[in-house]
Amino acid sequence: METIWNIIIESIVLFLFEYPGAMIRWVLLRGKKPFRNILYDDSFPNWLLTVIAIALTVFLVKAF
Repeated sequence: METIWNIIIESIVLFLFEYPGAMIRWVLLRGKKPFRNILYDDSFPNWLLTVIAIALTVFLVKAF
């Protein structure tokens, strides 16, 4: 049962944090590196960019 929960949580985390951060990095790099390489290269910058983007969005929504 624990294994199933781990798979579910990892899938959710991958979808919510890894993909948006990798997309931001890919756009900032202007597509010079393939998206797949950025996604699987290192997960920390992807997470960090996603958290910053969410915080910035929340701040802007609250400010206006």
